[in-house]
Amino acid sequence: MTAAADRFAVLLAARLAAIVPDGFHVTLEGDMLWFRSDEGRFPGQQGDYQTGSVGTWPQEDFLLYLEHDQGTAADGAANAARHALDTLQDYVAEATHDPWPGQRTMPEPHAEVKDAALHLWYGPPDDVVLACEPIPLTAFVGGWARCPMNHWPAVRRFQAGDAPAAAAIFRGLPDYFTPDVPAKAERDAARHQAWVITDAGTIAGIAIAARKSTAGAEILWIAIDPARRGRGHGTTLLGHVLACLADAGIAVVEAKTLDRSSGYRPYEATRAFWERSGFIHIDTIDPLPGWPPGNPAAIYVAALRPTR
Repeated sequence: MTAAADRFAVLLAARLAAIVPDGFHVTLEGDMLWFRSDEGRFPGQQGDYQTGSVGTWPQEDFLLYLEHDQGTAADGAANAARHALDTLQDYVAEATHDPWPGQRTMPEPHAEVKDAALHLWYGPPDDVVLACEPIPLTAFVGGWARCPMNHWPAVRRFQAGDAPAAAAIFRGLPDYFTPDVPAKAERDAARHQAWVITDAGTIAGIAIAARKSTAGAEILWIAIDPARRGRGHGTTLLGHVLACLADAGIAVVEAKTLDRSSGYRPYEATRAFWERSGFIHIDTIDPLPGWPPGNPAAIYVAALRPTR
């Protein structure tokens, strides 16, 4: 369960970093989730005020809840996330000398499990003021469920016997993958790290990642069964993969996809997926070695931890 707590902390830090105001920063350093702000920028840092930095221990909160309250992993995550939301809110308000987020009074922080994900927000449930992107439960606790396992989407390591189902997924997406991709992906899955997500006991998607350096990796392939798209499986699978890579010491992850300059409409959703997942388009290479002519490659990267 310690590994689950670590993955949860990585995901929580990313979600909170995405909602803080300009000039504020959220970083996970070891077991500490730090909240900081640009020095001298806000009223709470000037004169007799000494607003510096503050932190919480999300992994410890997560595990202590399970130990003492005997709740589920999701309950532990919700408790730890609620504490982090509360601490962050107090820190921003103290630094700015204003309620946050953007109200005359401080909206209450919430962290609740709904629809197989941990939802984080400020404000009443029927009048949300500010919300984070939900964290899929399977991204940090794998096969945990309140319902029978065979009804719950779960991510696990790829096994040799999964190859036929994975190949069928690639073949079922002819608008995205050429006929030679199933064989290439099978070879890559054997040589690198690979995962599958299952839905009702059936393989619903596959992801393959290759370590490129001590702290760098590339997502080589990710695909979801077209019959199961739109259910969040891609987000869940990618979240799990990124958490595993972070656990392995990876700091930066790269992904390549077809660039918008190609004019090929099916890949508009693919680029939106990467961008929604925190990846940033940094370059376009045309032609990219190994890619067919006329297929400009969009290079995306995402940081899993600070690198400076």
